[in-house]
Amino acid sequence: MTDDPMKLFVIVMAVLLAVLGFVAYQSWSQASAYEVALASAQDDAKSFREYGADVRRLCEQLRGTRIAGKSPKSMFDELATNNGFRLTQIKEDLDVTRGGNVKEKRFVVQLSRTQGTAPLPRDKIARFCRDVEQYSNGLLKTIELRLSRQTGRDQTELGKVDEVVDDKYTFDAVFGYRYIPVE
Repeated sequence: MTDDPMKLFVIVMAVLLAVLGFVAYQSWSQASAYEVALASAQDDAKSFREYGADVRRLCEQLRGTRIAGKSPKSMFDELATNNGFRLTQIKEDLDVTRGGNVKEKRFVVQLSRTQGTAPLPRDKIARFCRDVEQYSNGLLKTIELRLSRQTGRDQTELGKVDEVVDDKYTFDAVFGYRYIPVE
């Protein structure tokens, strides 16, 4: 290389200074990232505590619910029997995506006029919907309720007026709950 030891010393020191400068810059940028993470850690810890409390409440709610281990169809049948009527049809809809990764499970419950079923007053239908929500500890919600009023005859032609003889209804109710699937 060179015969002059002083030149060699200066070159080696310049290389060491460059390496030391690079290490110092990398350390400084990492320290900045750690400071930002430390500043947001307090907010994140608060959020994690809130999420943990929500999960704990949900687990306690699920553990205390009476529908755990019971099929929804048997629950709907049991509540209808407790309210003094029989349901015509109970079916489970496919999972519906509700934006993002939130899914919704729905159950369609029907009481139509058949030989074994009779129309019901509105208060009995409302009591049934309330009982479903209470029995499931608020997990199932009434999403939609369609009432069909019964008239004097079995079928009224479209556009014709028929006399309403009582305040009795058949219904289609949609119950459901939203969840985020675990992957």
